[in-house]
Amino acid sequence: MNVIISVALATIIRIALGMLWYSPSVFGSAWMKTIKISPKDIKPKDAQIAILGGVLSSIIISAMLSCLMTRLGIHSVLSGFFLGLSIWFGFVAMNQFGGILWEKKSFQWFAITTGYECAAYAISGSILAYFA
Repeated sequence: MNVIISVALATIIRIALGMLWYSPSVFGSAWMKTIKISPKDIKPKDAQIAILGGVLSSIIISAMLSCLMTRLGIHSVLSGFFLGLSIWFGFVAMNQFGGILWEKKSFQWFAITTGYECAAYAISGSILAYFA
């Protein structure tokens, strides 16, 4: 039961963090400029699909991170935090860095998007380890 609770909590925190991170008062406006869209370009149906996809991916990320932590025997919050950071750096940040190299995305785009992922993985790792 702890696994379900921890995955649900990690998922909720990832979503809440994303809502805050990409809000206009934090990084949302700057992020939209980097991808050259404005709020009026976003259609409600597209937003609903994106939100649903974000929830689903957050559930999968949290569940897979929980499975990995179980296999590795990680039970301390600090170890969960550092595992989240390691996964972010080794897989997510390096993958997103390709956006700069191949897609000519700006460093600002990279910093905003991978910054969110860094915080989300570190916090998720901490939460999941706490409940392990």
